[in-house]
Amino acid sequence: MINAQKIKTSYKFATAAVSYLSDAAPDLNITCAMSISCKNCNTTINSKFCPACGQVATTKRFTTRDLFSDFFQRVFPLEKGFLYSTRRLFLAPGAMLRGYLEGQRANHSKPMPYLFIATATSTLLMRTTFTKRFLEQQPDINTPQQVEKATAMTNFIIANLNLLMVLLIPFIALFSWLLFRKSKYNYAEHLVVNIFVFAAFMLLSLITAIPYLFGVAIDVQRIISGTITLLGLLFCAWAYIGVFRPSNKIVGGIKAFVSILLGFIIGIVFFSFTGAPLLAYFFK
Repeated sequence: MINAQKIKTSYKFATAAVSYLSDAAPDLNITCAMSISCKNCNTTINSKFCPACGQVATTKRFTTRDLFSDFFQRVFPLEKGFLYSTRRLFLAPGAMLRGYLEGQRANHSKPMPYLFIATATSTLLMRTTFTKRFLEQQPDINTPQQVEKATAMTNFIIANLNLLMVLLIPFIALFSWLLFRKSKYNYAEHLVVNIFVFAAFMLLSLITAIPYLFGVAIDVQRIISGTITLLGLLFCAWAYIGVFRPSNKIVGGIKAFVSILLGFIIGIVFFSFTGAPLLAYFFK
């Protein structure tokens, strides 16, 4: 016969355990048999989110950190998506891009916002550091008229250099799609890959602004800029090989450089015919 006292003791122990777990981790109330009402629309909730309005089942009091976190996450996706995508891109670009194309997107920034932030950051930093130092190192520019024209031209080039890079991405994506067709990715997916890759390239190129900030000699600046550019191209090839997985990595690297080169050439030729009249009018 079952001892009634033992049953009573076991019941009290179970009740105490459930009460303790509920206090220690309120979210467990959701996954147990218990249910709560949504604080927004009063719908009964048995999961982490309200099935009617989508609000989180449990809420907490506001903190200052929450306010700033929400602001940056809404205005600039820097808190999680941008920084997480950047870290993954520089550590393992192939794995990051393949995962993104295959659906692992919750923690990542979207391609276009990511490109926008990278372009704006690069343009702002380069414009504030490059123009003055560049003009100081040009002995042929000495009259006020020459300085004014050179400043306008330099600012225009810097402000639009990254824009030109952005405009060239569709051309580069076209050639990567043609040369890596065995990867089975469509053109839109190649476009996504190249948006992330060249946004990371722009972020990497920010290193070239450091010599200008510290007044390094022009020859050293050129060496550093050339080295960073070469590293950027190698990074692009590394990313291509990682995401497209060619059977021969050497051939894949060559195809990556050819894709970038042809994309640049065709894109520049195209914009030379369409943009040259505008430049001639602006600087006449």
